[in-house]
Amino acid sequence: MTETYLKEAVVTPVSEDGSGPGVSYGASSVQGWRSTQEDAHICLPSFDKNGSLWAVFDGHNGAEVAVFASKRFPKLLKENKNYKNRNYETALKETFMALDDLLMNPQSIRELVAIRQSYSKVPITKSTAPGIASGCTATVVLVKDGFLYCANCGDSRSILSRNGKAYPLSADHKPDDDNEKRRIETAGGEVTSGRINYGINVSRAFGDHLYKRNTTLAKDQQMVIAVPDVKKEKLRSVDNLLGSTLESGGQN
Repeated sequence: MTETYLKEAVVTPVSEDGSGPGVSYGASSVQGWRSTQEDAHICLPSFDKNGSLWAVFDGHNGAEVAVFASKRFPKLLKENKNYKNRNYETALKETFMALDDLLMNPQSIRELVAIRQSYSKVPITKSTAPGIASGCTATVVLVKDGFLYCANCGDSRSILSRNGKAYPLSADHKPDDDNEKRRIETAGGEVTSGRINYGINVSRAFGDHLYKRNTTLAKDQQMVIAVPDVKKEKLRSVDNLLGSTLESGGQN
């Protein structure tokens, strides 16, 4: 990979705005000190009838998994059987897992490599393989039929503005949390200084299949898993969706 940090931060934001049925939005990203922009997002105010979809994917060790997720997640969700049957919480969980599985598809790996090569000319090795050594956290918000469904995996956050006050919709998944640490250690990992095997500092993410190789365990029992927590919230007239914030922060 290229150098992780720049000598001078990129502080010019890349922004977009728009509107859809009953909603207006704005999105902005700043590269900062990182050598490349590793985050991606989804802003679909007209995702479905009476529904919109919003997401932030916070990449680490490369942008490819975040970019891939932003392209593939909407279609996977809309085609999910439980989504069609209005079981939105289950649909979100299944879509997270389906996307993580898709990353290891040979065609997907070729796409991940192409994304990596579009911003880095450094030769790819086994230790830097896209989707194996790279990944992304995610926070996804589906607004549908007067309800908000927040699915998060990792340490990207969703915050709802309600009557002028901020309310968290998600909680970070960190290796030193008791339940997360127990799963990591059962899967053969070690947590030291908030990191798994001296590497990744989140316990749930897309990609990072280096930490998902215990063949004796289910996908939701690996050191790092892509299973999201999902929170359902009924929207109120005092809720300000324009002030609803999805955020991410860089990680090593």
